[in-house]
Amino acid sequence: MTRRSPAAGRRFRLVAVWLPTAVTALAVSVQLVALPFAPITIAVHWSLTGTPDGFGSPWSSVAVTAAVGFGITALFAAFAIFDIRPDHQAPAHRLLAGSTWFVVAMMCALTTTTFLQQIGAADASDAPNVLPILAMSLATGFAGAVLASVAVSDPSAQARPADPRELSPAQTVQWFGTARRSRADPSLALFALVLGAFSAFGLTIAATGGSSWWLQALLLAIGAVSLPAMLELRVRIDARGLLVRSPIGFPRIHIRLDEIEGVEELDVNPVASYGKLGWSTKLALPEDAAAIRKGRALRVGRRDRTPLVVTVDDAGTAAAVLEAQLAAERHG
Repeated sequence: MTRRSPAAGRRFRLVAVWLPTAVTALAVSVQLVALPFAPITIAVHWSLTGTPDGFGSPWSSVAVTAAVGFGITALFAAFAIFDIRPDHQAPAHRLLAGSTWFVVAMMCALTTTTFLQQIGAADASDAPNVLPILAMSLATGFAGAVLASVAVSDPSAQARPADPRELSPAQTVQWFGTARRSRADPSLALFALVLGAFSAFGLTIAATGGSSWWLQALLLAIGAVSLPAMLELRVRIDARGLLVRSPIGFPRIHIRLDEIEGVEELDVNPVASYGKLGWSTKLALPEDAAAIRKGRALRVGRRDRTPLVVTVDDAGTAAAVLEAQLAAERHG
């Protein structure tokens, strides 16, 4: 059975409840401070071409921001109350946290930016095209969703590892393992800071009518998509061989049993051995690697190719299961 630590519940409440609430409060506060400088009527709705076609009081923007931000956060928090007990698994929590941040970050960025860009406008119908701001807001929401989903994942929520003594060549065994980078790694904070900077810079460019907003949105989306591959590896061993992939499905490496020459367990320091953490397949390296942290790892020899080193929790059991599969293949 998979169990979650008590710290996972506290982390979920911080990431999926208190922080979105704080972001919404900040967006509402910014709009309230700018309210005295806003025109009597502002654009509050835009056509499919991005031109304003609906107008209203500046207070409507404040009200929508508060209603959506606080409302969505409270709604998803209510869902989580019935699913945050220690014996529940993590995927639902990651989905709830990611959904909360997507809506809250996207809406706060969209309403606040469109509100601020109309300060001092003589006519609400002259409001700038909203499509660049919408694209950046969606990218911001997507980045927030990915970061939140990663932040609430529980490293302690692991299935009971298989006992190597229970394995025999005649058995059909399937084993799953993971490896996660420590949240104390300073590179994670740096990466989040870079994504935040891209988001703020892109929104500023879009609000001022700059033409390079799409590049910022593209870089932000690429960064958000690539983040899970930097933080977690998933390993599967069964009769089909060894599969190593990121949570989003790529990169991925599959090695069939008939391609494996040998298996061993070892200690590895990716930075010292390969120059970085993560996926390494440079031609100059003596072996390929999928190593996002240092520690125990699995080295798999491959016919006609360099070996593959994979950091994974309980690497000893992984090696035993893979050896059992190889033995079953030879005797099959």
